[in-house]
Amino acid sequence: MSPHVYMPFFLFFSTLSITESLDSLEKGIGRLVMELPFLTGEVVKSNRLEHKANVMEVRPSDASTLRDHPILRIRYHAQCIELHNVRSTVTIISRDNLSNENFIPVPLAIPPPEPCLVCRFQANVMTDGIILAITLSHRVTDGYGMSLILRYLAQCCHDPTRKDGLLPINPSNETRLRRQLFVINSELSEKPPWTGESFFTQSAPVLDEEVVSRKIKLHSTKIKQLRDSCNFFFQNMPQGIDIDNSCDWLQRSELPIFSNNDIVTALTWLCIARSRYNSLKPNKESVLFMPVDVRTILKPTLSYSYVGCSVLGVLSEFNLGILDEPHMNVPSIGILGLDNSDIYLLSRLAYIIRNNLSVIDDEYARRVISTILKASDWDSFHLSVPDVVVSNLRYLQVYQDFGSVLGKPFDFDICDTRVDGMSWILPNRLRSTSVQHPFELRVSLRTSAMRKLQSDRLILWASMSTSTQSKF
Repeated sequence: MSPHVYMPFFLFFSTLSITESLDSLEKGIGRLVMELPFLTGEVVKSNRLEHKANVMEVRPSDASTLRDHPILRIRYHAQCIELHNVRSTVTIISRDNLSNENFIPVPLAIPPPEPCLVCRFQANVMTDGIILAITLSHRVTDGYGMSLILRYLAQCCHDPTRKDGLLPINPSNETRLRRQLFVINSELSEKPPWTGESFFTQSAPVLDEEVVSRKIKLHSTKIKQLRDSCNFFFQNMPQGIDIDNSCDWLQRSELPIFSNNDIVTALTWLCIARSRYNSLKPNKESVLFMPVDVRTILKPTLSYSYVGCSVLGVLSEFNLGILDEPHMNVPSIGILGLDNSDIYLLSRLAYIIRNNLSVIDDEYARRVISTILKASDWDSFHLSVPDVVVSNLRYLQVYQDFGSVLGKPFDFDICDTRVDGMSWILPNRLRSTSVQHPFELRVSLRTSAMRKLQSDRLILWASMSTSTQSKF
């Protein structure tokens, strides 16, 4: 079950006319909720299913709720977005602190206060542009659903007066797809691997007041070097090096084994674990949680236009004791400025990640969904809080064209300091596969751990450009 939290997202627009830009947003959002009216609603308890407790559904908001919580708020700020627009009387906004209540349409408390709103927008008018903040209920949608909503909003801003056929989606189609999920009923008697006590608990995430958020940029060429080095390591791994208890799936003749995303996820996990190592007990397990979109994994597949939440979780773990193990037998990779032991550790974690992701198929997804559907209390499933969460949004297309007035956003960000260890691989700015934009990470950690993370040798190496002239 998705956590009972709001997801905050931010789009940054440069604009020549604030008035025209706000008018475009107001008309676009108005058309969007006309096409998808459930976005203005709220999540409430339902009594539609007999013998099921804590079933939730989306209901329309009443007039008083819409008055108190309009679909779009507009707030003005005497700050700028970009550094070159700083003046003696104008300071720059810190993007690391956007989750404060001045910049978001609803508070990000855990759990959220009532009513639990499906979607709300806030246009933050700055001296040099607009920061559009969006909050979405994770019980209703997920990261991919967010990208669909932004894509549809862009289309609505482009042509808000078009009479029909504006969006490739309608409420009846959403209902049909939800029913497709609801009728899943696996005949398999075995429980899915992730329904044990190690994953589901009775406690929800807890707000951590000491957490800070930072963005880290990793050069795409460096990530490719790491990927190739880890694949080379597996091809030339000497006898006696234990990567995992079972390597049956691994065929060393098949390359590449790891993807760039595997490496970025493993790097994030490893460096966060090292940043906390001195404050943790010896031989503790570090646990990684990865959300996985099952829209195309389920058979028949869910439509790419489905906005509803369609993610399952994958857990991975490693014993922190390996950070102290000697790595004398690791084959030399020969990358200037990089310790060979980092390749060993990175390969080991990337293998664990790839191995666990490989089990997510139609059968697995059906078992998980069936287990939840059969439960008598749907609120009995709470995700235990792992050490690290890496949510990969790299493939999402959020840099859409919002029309002649707003144009394309020049930046997208997430700022969320509620939970220690949350991290996101932000969407790629470029659609072209021939030109790779840096991998951008947004990480939330305790202040002391964040300082160590930013000075980690692997982070510093991967953040460096390949030449002194290279900039990203």
